[in-house]
Formats: sequence, structure tokens, C-alpha cells
Amino acid sequence: MYFPCDLPAWYDIAINKTIIQLIIRSDAFQFFVENYTKYRLLSHMEEMSETLFISPNLEPNGEFGFGPICKYRPSEKEGWVLCEVQLPSYDESVSGRAQSCLFGLFSSLLFAFASQKKYWDCKKTDQIVQNPQLIQYDIMWDGQGMNDYGLSVNVSPALARWIAKQPEGRNAEMGNTILEVTKHMSRYISEQAKKGEYFSAQSYCRTEFGAYFGVSLTTDGDACDLGSGGAQRSNPDPESYVLGPHNVDCFRQQFSLFAGVAKMCEIARAEIG
Repeated sequence: MYFPCDLPAWYDIAINKTIIQLIIRSDAFQFFVENYTKYRLLSHMEEMSETLFISPNLEPNGEFGFGPICKYRPSEKEGWVLCEVQLPSYDESVSGRAQSCLFGLFSSLLFAFASQKKYWDCKKTDQIVQNPQLIQYDIMWDGQGMNDYGLSVNVSPALARWIAKQPEGRNAEMGNTILEVTKHMSRYISEQAKKGEYFSAQSYCRTEFGAYFGVSLTTDGDACDLGSGGAQRSNPDPESYVLGPHNVDCFRQQFSLFAGVAKMCEIARAEIG
């Protein structure tokens, strides 16, 4: 689903080291709480993650999800809540199933919330939307084989305009975020090597803005990336477009790219408002 126009934000994503943060408008989170049991794939996700879903605990630091993997916190932003999900290390990679399923559940129900509000029915106008929605992401894990780790990002017009204004070349802050999560989830790299200057993934983990492709995020692997196909810089009013995955074959790659998207949204939100 492409964004037909700029829409008022109902959630944001950000990252704190290796913790993905979902900042959700209170009415959207209430919709999640009231409707997750009705979601038709919930039982399938419980089977995939091998864990029954724990109901949201709305006390500060209350835990919920497919196991106690998500912490609920009041947000500093009035009218919003904060849900924090710690990404697994490699040794906990089986629990990566739980994180991927939880991110997928959030994505589906937050999309349903926007549909109920009829946000997708809007028409493009010149009206400025304060605090616009930046993305609608979709993430999934559907098995144990390669290419079963899905991730896509629907870029809103507001974020597309921001991307088009970025200087061409690599963004070190976003690239470092991808690298940090890659290190966190890497099995075959010793702790000493992870801290060293010559960690091999450094050459792969990067984010780049370009005149003809918008933004491209790359992580450690065989041509593993997310992006391309974005608005060209010559377009003064770019429309919504989708960042698609290529060769995403494991949780490490899926989550490191998702972390890069979270950092991009965090930076963009601070500048867009």
C-alpha cells in the first residue's frame, strides 16, 4: 500500500544501541491491545515462534509479546507510548523468531488501525501535515530456509522529500547502526575481533543516498540490501515508494537492515518534526 498523501503520524520507530523502539500513538496502541487476539495469524505466529503470546502488561516496564521480549514504557511524548524490543544476540537466535513475529504483529495491526481511520482514502493536497507518518514497514519470517526473511518499507511522501534532500554519498551514523547490530548478532566473530578495526563487516555495512535511487541500506552478506528504486533527486515533489529487500537470508541481516531504517526515521523525525 503506497501512501496516497502525507498522513498524521500514528507510530514512529527509533533505535537505542540494539533495542528497537516503537513509539506509538496512544489510540493506536489501544487498538493493538483490543484487537491482537482477533488477528487471524496470531496462532500461526505462536507456532512459528514456539511461544504463546503474553498479553500486554501496561505497568511501567511491563513485559509482553511472544515471550517477555517487549517492554512497555510511558513515552516522554504526551499522548504516545513506548514499546522497546531487545534484538537477540546470535546465541539467542532462536528467539529471533519471536522478535520477527512481534514486529510483524505490530505492523499488521498498526496498518489496520490506519485503515479503520480511513487514512488511506486521503487525496493529495498542498496542505501541510504536522508530524507526518514516515513509513509503513512490513517484516516477516516464514520458515527456516533462505529468502524466508522478509522486510519492506513503504516510504511516505514526507520521508521521500527528506531523502531527496540528503547529500549524496554515505551516511556514517546510519551505517554504524547497521554495523553495531551486525556485530551484536554475529556468531563467528570473536569479541576481540568485533572490537577491532578490521572487522570484515565494516566494508559491507553502510547506507548511501544517491541522485537516482533515493536511499540504499546494505549489510554483511552476499549483496544483502534494502532499497533502490526511490525518487530521483530531480523530482521536486516525490511520491511514496517502497524499499525492497535483496538476499535477506537470516535474522542478523533482517534486523540489522531494520535497525538502519529505524535510525533513518529517528534522524528524519528530528529534522522534519
